[in-house]
Amino acid sequence: MLHIVKTIGSEELNVETFFPEKFFDPETSITENRTITGHTTSYGMHHILYFENISIGRSIVRSQEKLALNIEYDFSSIVLEFAVSVKNLMATDDAKNDWINYSSNQHNIIFVSNSNFHHVHQPSENIEIIRIHIDPDFFKRFLPEKKVFDTFRKQLEIGILSKLSEFNLPITPEMTAVLQDIMATQRKGFYKRLMIEAKVIELLMLQFEQYENFVLKPFCHSIKKRDVDKMHEVKIIIETNLQTPCSLIDLAHLVGTNEYNLKKSFKEVFGTTVFGYLSQLRMEEARQLLLRGEMNINQIADYIGYKNANHFSTAFKKHFGYNPSELKQ
Repeated sequence: MLHIVKTIGSEELNVETFFPEKFFDPETSITENRTITGHTTSYGMHHILYFENISIGRSIVRSQEKLALNIEYDFSSIVLEFAVSVKNLMATDDAKNDWINYSSNQHNIIFVSNSNFHHVHQPSENIEIIRIHIDPDFFKRFLPEKKVFDTFRKQLEIGILSKLSEFNLPITPEMTAVLQDIMATQRKGFYKRLMIEAKVIELLMLQFEQYENFVLKPFCHSIKKRDVDKMHEVKIIIETNLQTPCSLIDLAHLVGTNEYNLKKSFKEVFGTTVFGYLSQLRMEEARQLLLRGEMNINQIADYIGYKNANHFSTAFKKHFGYNPSELKQ
């Protein structure tokens, strides 16, 4: 099975990856490769790992010029696509039809079969995309037997290029946390494979659940691009001020909007409230600090902005289902 990424008109970011059938390599429990590409106007770091039924690829790229890529598959695969950070990624299929356009913090599930795509990235210092390829037979084991998934199931059975959701959906903080767990795990060999497989199934659950809720209660898609950009500014401000978060009014003023539009637009773009996103970031940061064991619970509570360690412990247990003291043991 061959997956090819070629830069159109140059040799900047060319990557060819040969996968064994169903990503299964009898020689090892998990295979990993790291590649660096780029020459003059672009630079990319690519991390690929795979084991039976699953392949995960993460690319972090910076490009001074518009980056046009051809992406080719000579096999069938379900692809969980997470556009973590992009600038108006436009994609067309082999027939030059508009296929899918991503903004930052969006995801979708697609089915490809001997397919070719043309991707165009706008110049950016931070392009990050994570693609998880899943063998279709493995994927079918987890596709819910619900009416909302019937169209995608039928297209998958026919074997035609398709996507789960007509509209890309926002990457939620829960999805971000799972992706971070996958890419940052320090486990080795079989246990790394087992952990990653479990996390990929968790991602599927989150994507299916979000899509079903979207079908039953669609998001409003009237938000303007300039407001989307403002919400990404808000997201950065939140991420860089975990210890001393800004009020909603201050956040709104910092990006040139009002409190009502901030709450409405942020929920639409990121699928959660401002406070919900802040809470998710705090809890994930706390969990990582607990796992590292370099700080005690009082220090962690103070570090992430809680004045009272008991309040922090209550919030942590509500979020994860167990006390921070249990994780630290």
